[in-house]
Amino acid sequence: MKTGRVYHAGGALRSKPILKMLATAALAAALVPSGLFATPPLFIPSPGSPIKLGNYPQAVATGDFNGDGNQDIAVAYSQISRIDIYLGDGAGNFTKTAASPFFPGGGNPYALIALDFNKDNKIDLAVQYLASSSVEILLGDGTGNFTQAPAGPAVVASAGGYMAAGDFNGDHVPDLVVTNNGTNSATVLLSDGLGGFLASPVTYPTGKLPTGVTTGDFNRDGSLDFAAVNSYDGTTTIYLGNGTGGFNLGSTVNSVLSGTFNSSQTAIATGDFFSHGAPIDLITLSSGINQVNLLKGDGTGSVYFWNEISDYQYPNGVVVADFDGDGNQDVAVIAGGTSYLDVYPGDGKGGLNYKTGPFFQTGKGPVGIAMADFDGDGRMDIVTANITDGTLSVFLTNGPKQAPPVVPPVTPPSTSAPVAATQTISFNVSDHLGSDAPFAVQATASSGLPVSFVIGGGPATISGNIVTLTGLGTVAITALQPGNSYYAAASVTQSFNVSIGTPTIKSVVNGASFKPGLIPPNSYATLFGTNLTSGSKEDASVPQSLDGTTLTIVDSAKHSFTAGLFFASFWQLNFVVPAGVAAGPATFTVTNSQNKSASATVTIGPVMPGLFSGDGSGAGEVAGEALIINRDGTQTTMSTSFCTPFGCSLPVIPMAAGTNLYLLLYGTGIQGRDSLANVSMTIGGTPVTVLYAGPQGSYPALDQVDVLVPASLAGAGVVNVVLTVDGTTANSLQIKLQ
Repeated sequence: MKTGRVYHAGGALRSKPILKMLATAALAAALVPSGLFATPPLFIPSPGSPIKLGNYPQAVATGDFNGDGNQDIAVAYSQISRIDIYLGDGAGNFTKTAASPFFPGGGNPYALIALDFNKDNKIDLAVQYLASSSVEILLGDGTGNFTQAPAGPAVVASAGGYMAAGDFNGDHVPDLVVTNNGTNSATVLLSDGLGGFLASPVTYPTGKLPTGVTTGDFNRDGSLDFAAVNSYDGTTTIYLGNGTGGFNLGSTVNSVLSGTFNSSQTAIATGDFFSHGAPIDLITLSSGINQVNLLKGDGTGSVYFWNEISDYQYPNGVVVADFDGDGNQDVAVIAGGTSYLDVYPGDGKGGLNYKTGPFFQTGKGPVGIAMADFDGDGRMDIVTANITDGTLSVFLTNGPKQAPPVVPPVTPPSTSAPVAATQTISFNVSDHLGSDAPFAVQATASSGLPVSFVIGGGPATISGNIVTLTGLGTVAITALQPGNSYYAAASVTQSFNVSIGTPTIKSVVNGASFKPGLIPPNSYATLFGTNLTSGSKEDASVPQSLDGTTLTIVDSAKHSFTAGLFFASFWQLNFVVPAGVAAGPATFTVTNSQNKSASATVTIGPVMPGLFSGDGSGAGEVAGEALIINRDGTQTTMSTSFCTPFGCSLPVIPMAAGTNLYLLLYGTGIQGRDSLANVSMTIGGTPVTVLYAGPQGSYPALDQVDVLVPASLAGAGVVNVVLTVDGTTANSLQIKLQ
C-alpha cells in the first residue's frame, strides 16, 4: 500500500467571512485585560505585529518562499483579487517583497496552500478562486516571485468551499481535495507534477453545504483519506483513500451534540488528542452555536462525538500543534466575533482545557489562520489574517528555544523506590527521493506513551511527525519517550538516505507543440520523465551537462551524440537535437548526477513541425512578430502575443485598408522540409502565401515561417493559425486580426 502524505497548510483550515461576525468584531476589547495570565503567556506578539496591510485579507499560508531557511507569509485579498508575499527574517519580522502584489487570473482568491507542486524544490501556491469556481497553481521561482502554471485553473463543481492537500496516489506530489458548497460535494484533483492537474477529476457527494476539509489516515492503512465538515446538517463526511487516488465513503457522523440543524460548521482539522500515536481525531468548529467539537477516531475510518466546548463568538479557523511543549497536541482557534485567538491545551487523554486555555487579542475580524516556526526556536507560531482592520497578527510562542531533548541517564533506584520498567520504541524509516513531498514518520512505545521526534542531522526539518526534506544526503531522526514514574526514558535513532533515484523516460516530444511523433535533427525537443535532476536549472548557452545530467543519443548509424540542454528539472529536459543525427530509430539515454541512467528508443525523422506559443505551452497565442507595411512605406512591428508574469493574451493586430500585413512566426522541426511548395498555412481557414520556412538564424534549432496575410482577413477577430509541412500538421494556435 502506498503511503499517504499529509500537508498542513494555512489557507485550508479557515472559513469564509460571516457578515454578522464582522459587525460584532468591532465590539471586541482592544487589549487583553492586565493580570489575565498567572504565568508567562504562551504567545507574545512578534516585534512588528500587527502588520498593516492597507487592504482586507481573506486567507494566509506559510512557507519558505525565497529559500533562505526562514518562514514567510502569503496573503490573499479576495475583494481586490490580489496576493502579497511577506518575507520573514527568522526573528518574527516580515517585509513585503518588491514584486508584490500578484494578480492571479481566476478572480477573488479566498484560500491558499503553500507546497511544491512541480517537483523543483521551490514552494508554490495553490489558489482557490470564488469568482470562477476554480483552483490553480502559482509556481514559485525560489526568490519570492510567482507565475501562473501553464495548465491554468482547474474548474470545480461550485464556489464556496475550501481545500486541503495530500499525496492521494503515492507519486510524491501533493494533490488537492476541494469542497463544493453549492453542489454538496467534494472534488479530488490529482496533480500532474507540472503545476497542473490530471484530466477528469472525480467528485464525491457530501452532506449539506460542505465547508472545511482536512486529510489524514483515519483507518491507518497507509493511504490518505479526507474528511469534510458540512455546515447545514451538522455532520462530517469521511472518505477512505485506496492509495491510487480513488476514494470510498467511510462514514457520515454527527459533529455536534446540540444545535445540529444549521450549526454553521466552518472549519475542520486533524489531530491526535488521545495519544493514539497517529492523527486520527478531528476538531470541527460550529460558528452558528459558538462551539468547538472534538471527534475521537476509532482507527477504522470513523469518528464519534467526544466533547463540545463553548467558544467566543463565531469560531471560524483552527490549527493543531503542540504549542506548550508538553508532548500533547493543542488546539488554537480564531473567534471572529471577539477578535480572539483562543488556545485549548490538550492533555493527551481527550481533554482540551478550556478553563485554563488562554486567549490573545488579534486584529479585528480574524478570518484566516496559519502556523509556522517564524523565529527558529523549534516551536509553532501563529499568524492570523484580520479582515475588518486590514492587518496580520503574528504570535510567537513564548519561552526558551526548544533544543533537541536529551534523554537523561537512568539513575539506579534506591531500595525504597520502585524500579522503573524498561520500555522499547519501534521505529523504522525508509530511503526517500530529495523531491519527495513532506511525509509522516510513526513510532510506538511498548508502554503506550506518546513518542516525539527530533532531527539528529542531515537535510531535513521536522514538525510534530511531519518531515520536510531540504536537500540530498543522510538524515538521522531520533524517536524519544521521556518516561514517567513507571517507565524509564527510551530513545532510538534511525537514518535514511535522500537521493534522486533512477531516472525514467516517459516520452520525447516536439519542443514547441509538445506533440509526439518524429524528432528531427537540429530541432528543439522535450523529454518527460522522473528523477532527471535533483533541482531545476536553465542555461541559455545550451551546455551538454546541466545540474549533473546528460543526454546522449546513439543514432541508427551507431554514431553517438551529446545533446545540448537548456532546461532541466526533476520531470523535464528541454534540449537541442544535434544536427548530424541519422534518420531511423535512435537510443536516448539520460544519466543524472547520481550516475543512474534510463534509455528509450526514439524515431528520428526529417520533419515534425511545431509552432511556439507565447507562454511556451504549445497552445493559445502564436509566438512571433507582425510586420505592417503602411501606405507611405513606413513599417510598424508588434508582437503576436502579449505576455506578463501572470499569463498571455492576444493583442489586436490592425489591418487598415491599403496596408500589407506579414507574419514572422517561430517554430521548430521545420527546416528539414523537402521544398517550400510543401509548406502551407491557413489563418481562419483561409490559405495564405508562405514566403519562407526555414532556420531563423540567430538561435540553434529555431525555425521561422514568414507569410503574407490577405486583406480579406481584416476584421476576422480571433482565428486559428494552422501550419502543414510535408503533409504533417503542427499545433493549432491563435491570432487576433482587426
